[in-house]
Amino acid sequence: ALMMQLGMDGVFVGSGIFKSGDPAKRAKAMVQAVTHFRDAKILKEISTDLGEAMVGIQDLKLSNVNFRDREGTLHGTW
Repeated sequence: ALMMQLGMDGVFVGSGIFKSGDPAKRAKAMVQAVTHFRDAKILKEISTDLGEAMVGIQDLKLSNVNFRDREGTLHGTW
């Protein structure tokens, strides 16, 4: 809903949704959120009881990564 409010014409939902507690319910809620992004009442209703959130991948080795270090590392090898 937020992306639609910011002017997007659609959103991408990654495969991580299948790692949530109730993927079908969460997917339906996402479709409804994009469809009814201006209706706070509907957004409130569809945002409750969605089960466990999508879990991410945790890699302790990545905890000290500074993503700014990546800037400028691609030197025209396209």
